[in-house]
Order: sequence, then C-alpha cells, then structure tokens
Amino acid sequence: MTTVGTTLRDLVGLGHQPTRLQDAALIMIDCQNTYLSGVMQLTGVDAPSKKR
Repeated sequence: MTTVGTTLRDLVGLGHQPTRLQDAALIMIDCQNTYLSGVMQLTGVDAPSKKR
C-alpha cells in the first residue's frame, strides 16, 4: 500500500486544487548554471536564450 506524504500546500492549508495561472509564481531553477556547466552538468541541456 502506498501512502501520500504531506505537501507544502497541506502544511499551509491550501488543499489540492491547483491555483489559477494568473495567481501562480515562476520558480527559476539553476540560475547559476550548475546543471549547464557546473559540477552537476547534465548532457543534452541547451543554454538559455539571452532574449528578454
């Protein structure tokens, strides 16, 4: 039997209904390029575009 762990949403009482996209937050991962060129480099990962 599989049990489900407690999520951050559970801890703050938000439930399991996803938020609306307009209320969502963008989480940036690997801003220091650890997975692109650092000690934890992954193969097949393209460099991000410089466009903004």
